Amino acid sequence: MLLLPKERFKETLNPTVSLCIEIIPNCLNNLMKKIPQGYTAKIRLSQSVASFAHSPLGNLLIDIYPNNSWSDIEQLNDFLLKQNGVISSSYFKNLVTSIITESNNEAIEIKKG
Repeated sequence: MLLLPKERFKETLNPTVSLCIEIIPNCLNNLMKKIPQGYTAKIRLSQSVASFAHSPLGNLLIDIYPNNSWSDIEQLNDFLLKQNGVISSSYFKNLVTSIITESNNEAIEIKKG
């Protein structure tokens, strides 16, 4: 289930929404060299201290953005998950069964199928 504000509920994924990759810190430089052209990768910064954000397991979070669109997000995700040190990504095709958003100031649930 996802909770989304109505402005984020679209037919296609907005290119301002990142694909987040969790990676072991020692593998960061290697991954950054392998980001394909047409994408921008940024190490997520911590909001509480002047350092990088870390996952609960102590890994780094990399936000990746397309220069134009997410038309090939599935291929990019598959490529990134095969790189050394990549733990997981925020892409989860066909796993969401329900979305809660709002319409006319009322919460609505949209179910798959």
